[in-house]
Amino acid sequence: MNDAEPIIVNFAADVADRLDLVGGKGANLARLTQANLPVPPGFVITTAAYSNFMSSHGLDREIADTLAGLDQTIRTP
Repeated sequence: MNDAEPIIVNFAADVADRLDLVGGKGANLARLTQANLPVPPGFVITTAAYSNFMSSHGLDREIADTLAGLDQTIRTP
């Protein structure tokens, strides 16, 4: 994670619509907020902060291991 980038970004912040920084849902909420649409005040945890937390706690590996054991076959009725 880059030390110059924030960990938490308010929807109204100038950088809040950066997809690479906040992800799709966060960027869309920021765009709605910045367009003065009725969005409750809020914030988003950056994608880098989320990734850092997941990897430092081994959760990314645990999720990958769990998903690897699932049958991912798509079945149609």
